[in-house]
Amino acid sequence: MTADAALEALNAGRLAEAEALLRDLVSRSPAQAETLARLIYNRAVDAFTRHGAAAAEPLLREAFAVAPALPEIRRSLAEMAFRRAWESQGAAAAQAAWEAAVLWPGLDADLGAPVAALAHRLHDAAIACAATDPLLACRPVLAAWGLCRHGGTNYATARSLFVHLGTGELGKEITAEEFEALLAQDAGDLVALIGLSNLHRRARRLNQAESLCRRALAQWPDNPFAMGRLASILAEQGRSRSADALFLELGRQYGGVEAAIRLSPDFIAPLRADPPPVAPGPKHADLVVMAGCDAGYFHRFSDALANSLAKTCPRVLLHFHVIGADDEVLARLAQLRERLPGLPIRLSSEPLPDLPPDQLRTYFACARFLRLPDLLAEYQRPVLMLDVDMVVLRNVAPLAEQVRQENADLALVQGEHRDPWCRLWADIILAAPTPRTMDYLSMVRNYIIHFTQAGQAAWFLDQIALFAVQTAGFDDRAAPKMLQWPTDIQNSSTDHAYFWSLHVSQPSNVWADQSDFYLSVKA
Repeated sequence: MTADAALEALNAGRLAEAEALLRDLVSRSPAQAETLARLIYNRAVDAFTRHGAAAAEPLLREAFAVAPALPEIRRSLAEMAFRRAWESQGAAAAQAAWEAAVLWPGLDADLGAPVAALAHRLHDAAIACAATDPLLACRPVLAAWGLCRHGGTNYATARSLFVHLGTGELGKEITAEEFEALLAQDAGDLVALIGLSNLHRRARRLNQAESLCRRALAQWPDNPFAMGRLASILAEQGRSRSADALFLELGRQYGGVEAAIRLSPDFIAPLRADPPPVAPGPKHADLVVMAGCDAGYFHRFSDALANSLAKTCPRVLLHFHVIGADDEVLARLAQLRERLPGLPIRLSSEPLPDLPPDQLRTYFACARFLRLPDLLAEYQRPVLMLDVDMVVLRNVAPLAEQVRQENADLALVQGEHRDPWCRLWADIILAAPTPRTMDYLSMVRNYIIHFTQAGQAAWFLDQIALFAVQTAGFDDRAAPKMLQWPTDIQNSSTDHAYFWSLHVSQPSNVWADQSDFYLSVKA
């Protein structure tokens, strides 16, 4: 039997005979696969006209298996998947949307499915199933970013999913065996490569983690999610200049948090500045507790913080730094002083800066760092800087004594995870007024100022600044000695923890200040 016989049957309109001949021919030689696929496709079109999508889809999948490159087949299957995505929810929607994007990345208005609409659906489908199936969620959000790379939302969501993939921090944990099974099917599976790298990194197998990221970049050159994971792995190994080059490139192309990460000593060195002049401090306080916030946060949280300090900590002075302080702030401050006569309370303030809303939120979190070196110089006492939505559970004098006994300059919580934005926590910092502390915090202040003035005040800028200056600011001289406080110093058992934080900067905790415990402290 030859291709001529199949062609003769086709031209004569004997379609069933032509298809049977072609099936036999293709089983021995794939040269006629496209012709066979078109015959099956035509039957699918007829089935769709007569009986709808349910009858046509099996034939389309059969045609796709024969000739997967034919545009009309891919397009038809993509349209069906896209329609299922719109009609489904959760994991089913994510799977269907992912199929649509893979089958036909160029879905356009001719299908009634503009690229932007598909990307939006992919993104929403990923969010819907991220908690229950993070592995599946990464695929549609990756496709969403591929379709619309100019939008920040798709990039930010994909970046977050890939940072946490497999770890259980965002959705369920995924085992190394699950990732390895995917790689056995497709050695270039970007999602599996990054996920497995995350697991090796958490297990401190940094060489394997790095190798997997480089393997991902070999398959997917310049992919920002593999590049970002690699940059953090390099930073964790102390390879700050190599990490800096990757973060710099990511920031240039995509913005976001990476735009505020610079780990090169050459970048940090110009941020050095002479420390502020020293002035005599108040003799009636052994420790200064400082919190910074905007006027709204001051009204919400200042009462509880002040009450907890007055109850637990003798011989401390409380200093609030408020951005946009108004007459109501002054009135509340007077009420605090009247109610708590044994707790000295001071206030400094500054006007609201002219910043976009998203960067203004970051500035509110960072402004205390801009003030901290001056307060250390003014008070000449250790300063314990706290989030304003925190309460103090017990006397913090032992923490100050730790710093004194160890001849340390600073103490702060060091996170269990080592990405630049979450390695050093900014919510609890005890700073002694030493030259090395002043040197360090002056650079931290200038780092924050640099990125705020550049319009790159990304969330976590304060914690990035702490990490970047520690990493790259002391190539040529002694770094400050830091005590590493464990994470359970706060929000753990109230029998042992020193602090309790609402963490209201996290959207999920926006109503946390209505809890019975917090209200009892605030009253």
